[in-house]
Amino acid sequence: MDKIFLLFGSILFFSIFKNVTTSEGVYLWATWYRISTFKCLKEKYSKEFVIILANYYDTGRVDLDAELNIINARAAGIENVDIYINPCVKPSTEYELCGNGSGSITKVLDYLNDNNIKFGRVWFRVDLTSEWMSKPFWMDKNKTSNIEFIEANLLYF
Repeated sequence: MDKIFLLFGSILFFSIFKNVTTSEGVYLWATWYRISTFKCLKEKYSKEFVIILANYYDTGRVDLDAELNIINARAAGIENVDIYINPCVKPSTEYELCGNGSGSITKVLDYLNDNNIKFGRVWFRVDLTSEWMSKPFWMDKNKTSNIEFIEANLLYF
């Protein structure tokens, strides 16, 4: 049955994306970037999209640099500006949003929407390597519970 599903999935994937053109973009985190940096990415390196970190991975809080980076990328002429979120799922006594992955997602989206910051897609960053399992991201290595969490949060979109 798994082989049939894999075959069906492959056929579906290639039939959907056979006419898709590709483009290059960048994945940004850790700081804010000037308009000139985004212009350089677009003009010198032909980057057509950016994906910007929207929350701090270890606390679930909104990354305030995200707002500025989205504005600066658009000002530089980059039309496709997406965000990515690290839902803080694993409970933590140190951070109030950790343990409430949905809450950390909602907090980011509400902040950006309340400030009229326009973005494209929302990506979830899912780190499930052993190195990251000690961090406050995902509850455990239980794929089923992680998939259920992601599916439940797709309702926001």
